[in-house]
Amino acid sequence: MIGCAFGLWALATYTFMVRGRRIPCNLVPLLDRFVTTGSKGIPLGNNHSFIPDPENTLLDDKKVIEVHDIFIKQSSPARLTASSYKPPRPLAWDLLLRHPPFWAMLLANFAHNNSFYIILNWCPSYFHDNYPDARSWVFNMVPWLIIFPCVLLSGLIADHWIVQGVSVTLVRKTINSVVLLGSALFLLLLCVLDNYYAALTCMALALACLGFHSSGVLLNPQDIAPTHSGQLYGVMATVGTLPGFTGVYFTGYLLEATHQWSTVFLLTALVSLVGWLVYTRYGSSDPLK
Repeated sequence: MIGCAFGLWALATYTFMVRGRRIPCNLVPLLDRFVTTGSKGIPLGNNHSFIPDPENTLLDDKKVIEVHDIFIKQSSPARLTASSYKPPRPLAWDLLLRHPPFWAMLLANFAHNNSFYIILNWCPSYFHDNYPDARSWVFNMVPWLIIFPCVLLSGLIADHWIVQGVSVTLVRKTINSVVLLGSALFLLLLCVLDNYYAALTCMALALACLGFHSSGVLLNPQDIAPTHSGQLYGVMATVGTLPGFTGVYFTGYLLEATHQWSTVFLLTALVSLVGWLVYTRYGSSDPLK
């Protein structure tokens, strides 16, 4: 059933989003030179990317192909000369490693992944141990279904705030507060609940909060180093995989030693709180100088 849900979600995403054929943001300034759109777009923060005007950048397939051909011609290697081509500067790792927002980003992503992997691996065992009569397909599927709309909702909210002039740093910190504080709160509630439906709701809401991560710290690498975001994301993703085995293994050790799920949820919430505090204090979306 989860596979069917993913299939339906992919179909809906393609139907309502991909087929709209929106012009990519980096083509909007070029498009304005050749096709009348009525708007060059809205500048974002300190960089020079653009958000296209939704009402003026939906084009038919013919115009999309036309603009694509123009873009290829304008950026062809034949037009590049030794004097005009300026390769990006190498990433200054010495500055990055002394940059507090970099470490705050790593810790916040680690805290999110710690909660996510623990829930992913131990959620079935929690419900089986505490509510043995519950139907397994319900607690294995229902909490996860709420993640998908929350991922989209977080993007809509973040884009709306940025368009309204809210700083990118404040947007990232607010979204991260929903992710880490929200999930920590619902995990703490699981420590005191003894009702199956209440526990199922709290687990679903914890995952809903974690779904907002896609518009928060997860985008921080392109904020800090726009021209080297792939390298930063690789480092962040590598650190983020650590709780995938350390956190999961340690959870099993705690359960064997204490036989208390409340201990697991308390420590998981504590990690999230530490990640939230550090990112709130040191996190930033300002580019590395």
